[in-house]
This record gives sequence, structure tokens and C-alpha cells, in this order.
Amino acid sequence: MTDIEIAQKNEMIAISEVAKKIGIEESALELYGKHKAKINFSKLRELQEKAREKNARGKLILVTATGFAKSENARRRLCASLRSVLASE
Repeated sequence: MTDIEIAQKNEMIAISEVAKKIGIEESALELYGKHKAKINFSKLRELQEKAREKNARGKLILVTATGFAKSENARRRLCASLRSVLASE
């Protein structure tokens, strides 16, 4: 199955709903439409402090830009890099 087929098969969830599920109020978001947002920096710091207090372990990937890779190899390198980051301790 191709990337586009996978994307078309799934239903997108509003970013405010996703944020709510992980404890981020909509007031801490700067919405860019229904599916994109920036998080308020002070809220990000607050979440980091809570995680430190709980000695929680998690992963955070900040994506600053997206676009279509011009080649299949570029897409594979990007996916491999993300897998590497997520798998590392």
C-alpha cells in the first residue's frame, strides 16, 4: 500500500481533540486550520516540568516543515531517521 493510500484510508482527527487527549487545552494552541497547530512555549515548558517530576520517559518530535520527498530513497531515509530517534533510549 502506498503512503497516499494509507492516508486516504484513515480519518483525520482535529488537532484540538488530539491535544485534549494528552492534557493540552485549546487555549495553549495556535491553530492553523483544523489539523495543524503550534503549542504555546510556556505550556511546553510546563509539560516538560511535569514529566521531570514524574520521572516520566517519552519522546517528542518537533516537525518544523514537511513536504514531498523527490525520491523514494529520500522518503526511506526520513522514515529510517524517525524510527532511529523513536527507538533510541
